[in-house]
This record gives sequence, C-alpha cells and structure tokens, in this order.
Amino acid sequence: MKIITMNISRRMDGKFIFLAGVLFLSINIFAFVGRVEAQTISSAANQTFDVCDPATEISAITITDDVATPTITAKKDLRIRIPAGFNMTWDTGITTVTIGGGAAGKVSTTLKNYEDGGKTAVLDVTDNFAAGDQIIVSDLKFTDFSAASAADNLELDVDDDGVGEATDDKSVSIDGSGELRISSAANQDFSVCDAATEISTIT
Repeated sequence: MKIITMNISRRMDGKFIFLAGVLFLSINIFAFVGRVEAQTISSAANQTFDVCDPATEISAITITDDVATPTITAKKDLRIRIPAGFNMTWDTGITTVTIGGGAAGKVSTTLKNYEDGGKTAVLDVTDNFAAGDQIIVSDLKFTDFSAASAADNLELDVDDDGVGEATDDKSVSIDGSGELRISSAANQDFSVCDAATEISTIT
C-alpha cells in the first residue's frame, strides 16, 4: 500500500511539473510572438496646409526608441519621410534643427542631408540610443504644397531600408479649396496686325 501511494505521488508530482513546464513555455512563446518593434513618432498636432502656402514650420516631432530593445543607431541614422504621392517636400534650405528630449546629445543639430527628391530628412545620429530614449525635433519646414492631398502620416525609418518602422499618430493634409486659379470669361481669337483689343474679363 505504501509503494502504491508513493507511485501515485510521483505521478502527480510529475504531472504538475509537466503542466508547469507547458505553462511556462506557452507564456514565453506568446511573449516572443507578440513582441513587435515599438519605435514611435508623434507630432505635437495635426497640420493642414493650403496649396501654394509658403514654407511652414513643422509641429514638433517626438521620436522614441523601443522601450525593450533599442534599434536607433549611429550607423543607420534616423529618417523622417513624407509619404510618396503626398504633394509637398521638406524645405531643403533648412540645414540645422533644434533637438530636445533626454537623448538630445545623441543626435546632431546639423542635418545629414535630404533624400528622395526632398521627401526624406536624414537626422545624424552620433551615438546609439538606449531603450526608451527620446528626442524632440523642431525647426524643420515643409514646402512646395503643389496640389491638394488627403490626410496622411509621416513615416519613421530607423534602419535605412526604405520602409517606415513607425507612422506618425498625427496627420498632414493639403487643402485645395484655397488653390490659386485664373480664368478668362471667354476664349479670344486675334488676327495678325489687329488693333489693341480689350481682354475678356479675368477672374
């Protein structure tokens, strides 16, 4: 009877250990599968522009690295990209910016360059970020508001692969209702050597 009791006890202990092991493994698998890169980009406010607006300063942009696994490095720098097809560019005449935040000392205030025909601003990272490091970028400018564009979002590229790892939670848009237009009241035909002729009213 004693032997049987011990066998049952061992089996129960073994089952408990096995179940605990499965639970531990499941939790770790879930954590691994659920883990995603968590760099973030966030402008202070949404911005709406009009067609033909002059160069306009950005709403300050906060960039935060992954709180668990840092990915922003001096080797790859930081790229803030205007989406393809959005009808504006960065003002490439701006060569210096203001950098605030806890990791301000890890990014140069002198821009590295502009890429993609002025669609991408490259920030010069001088030291690798630690987990959760944050900077606040201001004094960049948008320009060349050439046509109306529906609301879209800036993108953050941390590894120079042409793909945004994060999307701004605020939007930019270009309103076409204020677009400049010129229109004559009617078509006009003239002949060689015509006398001075009044225009059709121009609106």
